[in-house]
Amino acid sequence: MHALKRRSTGYLASVLAVLFLGRWATASAQTLAETTQEVPSDVGSPTQEFFLRGSYYADWFRTTYGDGVSSSQLSNRLKLELGRPAGDGWRGLLDVRDRLDNGGRLSNVLIVYDARLTYEDRSNPFTLTLGQMGLYDTVGVGQLLGGVLGYRIRPALAIGGYAGLEPEIYGPGVDPGYQKYGVYAQFYGSGAKSASVSYNALRFDGESERQFLHSSVLLPFTENGMFYGNLEYELSSRIAGQDRLSLLFLNARYDFTRSVDVTANYSTGKGLDYHRFLLEQSQDPGGNDAEIERFYYSTQFGARLSVQPIEQFRVFIAQGESEQKDLGIRNHSTTIGASAWNFADLGLSVYGNYRINRGDASESDSYRISVSRDFGLVSWTVYYSSVFNALRFDPVTGQPVLIRIPDRRTLSNDVFFAISPAAAISLEYEHSTQGGPSENTLFFRFIYRL
Repeated sequence: MHALKRRSTGYLASVLAVLFLGRWATASAQTLAETTQEVPSDVGSPTQEFFLRGSYYADWFRTTYGDGVSSSQLSNRLKLELGRPAGDGWRGLLDVRDRLDNGGRLSNVLIVYDARLTYEDRSNPFTLTLGQMGLYDTVGVGQLLGGVLGYRIRPALAIGGYAGLEPEIYGPGVDPGYQKYGVYAQFYGSGAKSASVSYNALRFDGESERQFLHSSVLLPFTENGMFYGNLEYELSSRIAGQDRLSLLFLNARYDFTRSVDVTANYSTGKGLDYHRFLLEQSQDPGGNDAEIERFYYSTQFGARLSVQPIEQFRVFIAQGESEQKDLGIRNHSTTIGASAWNFADLGLSVYGNYRINRGDASESDSYRISVSRDFGLVSWTVYYSSVFNALRFDPVTGQPVLIRIPDRRTLSNDVFFAISPAAAISLEYEHSTQGGPSENTLFFRFIYRL
């Protein structure tokens, strides 16, 4: 009991500190903005205004299981961006969550998503970022505690390098034996065109753990088409030739008309990115694992055809294939669905799909239905499904195991209330059953935007 009181007191103190920081930063920003407005600037020079924007989330959810066991979680998340606008000097980004779990044992965790300073100046070709950041998409090395130095050769072309350590997401720790470094080049063209390539090296305890190339490209083709892809290619001589292409992801969309479009995707390569999986799960504590296949299967590809035969109504059909190469598992699915908005002039938005699943380890056929409507400041959504996916890790082998519960019925009611332009409340209730004991989850979120 005393330990519980100490943890709860510490947690309350952190909440008050977060609120105090938000108030202090807001007041400081207003004071600085008033000061800078009094200082005249030359015509054509960069703006001197100091900005502060951000958001605060207070989340709480509780799940009660059929056997009487329950778990709950309370968390606060603060996202702040402050400083000068991009290209005008220094700006900072802070994104942290403080989480208190009570599921059999009490634990308080500080999760740091971003804590960095960035310098950019239009008159200076150099850019600099220092702190903790995520480099998943730019160079493909995940979380970094260190620095990134860039140099603009021309407005559309930049080169640079980075170096740092592997930070602990769930806490303030860092592993000094795990180093990351590399160099990169980036191109930005007209019409959202972009491309990048990087060389990356990871070392652990003085030994080279991994060397690879990472590349990504976003390419609009014609006015109706879009292509995106990225890949990773291993450079270590210890990697067999057939395993050098460790990651490949391709996605393309083409709009034949305003009413007909096709989207296709293909991905293959390394299996579960457990580090990123934990990161994304912690960012949305109320989320489910319905789309867990993208973390688990080593090869996936498919296509989707979408048609809008009449106004305010769209139908689609999609075919997907997935494979877990190490286990020799192959699954395929066909999904048929439709959506309508302002249905029957009642202001209702309706969505539904039916998924036919077949294969070596496929789930049962499943369906999803949702109906939503706005009532001014209040929006309401009811959701019903017959699918449950989750990921567990075998305690002996440590390997990820995909868990599916067939014919599990889930009904949820979600209400979102906009209190003011800056504040809102979200309340969700979910009831799941499979013919036996039910499972109930209540999720509450308060949102305040600075």
